[in-house]
Amino acid sequence: MADLKQVKISVAPELAESFKSACASAGVSMAAEISKFMSVRIGSLSSIAHKNANKSNIDTRGKRRRQISLIVIQLEAILNKESAYLEKIPENLSSSQAYENAEQSVDALVQAIELLRESY
Repeated sequence: MADLKQVKISVAPELAESFKSACASAGVSMAAEISKFMSVRIGSLSSIAHKNANKSNIDTRGKRRRQISLIVIQLEAILNKESAYLEKIPENLSSSQAYENAEQSVDALVQAIELLRESY
């Protein structure tokens, strides 16, 4: 089983509640849905980066690598905040759905960062 990481996502409260309700109605895990979204989005970003590779702002491999580095830095900042959140969850809630979701988010971020680093 792949190591999973936690992701903390900040959104408007009403959007978070709508997402939570939709997931509950569909009988799916919020973390699983976010992970799927991230996987699709990373694939989309890769194809966009590929399409834009001929544009002057990222016309060399070095420039593309710097762009990826900036993305990795942003993802690491999110990972650090999400990890801190996970560590603050009380021990008696370590088997809760909230803890599991947070843990999956951190794992997904770590995996995304590793994939980006391996790419460049």
